[in-house]
Amino acid sequence: MLLEEGREFAQRLEGMGKRVRSMTVAGQRHAWDKSANPLRDQGSVDAIYRQACQEMELIFESERK
Repeated sequence: MLLEEGREFAQRLEGMGKRVRSMTVAGQRHAWDKSANPLRDQGSVDAIYRQACQEMELIFESERK
């Protein structure tokens, strides 16, 4: 249910002219990046978080101008 709500929300924002980046990590459950499992794919988690932080940095920098 949350997956579909997230997709609908992204579409609604795009319809308002907002720039949206949304992604689904195939084959993963909710909160896959928060797993206590020491064997999780931490490299993938780090890469996705790094990319999200870079995009947020661009947004905040453009707001300062």
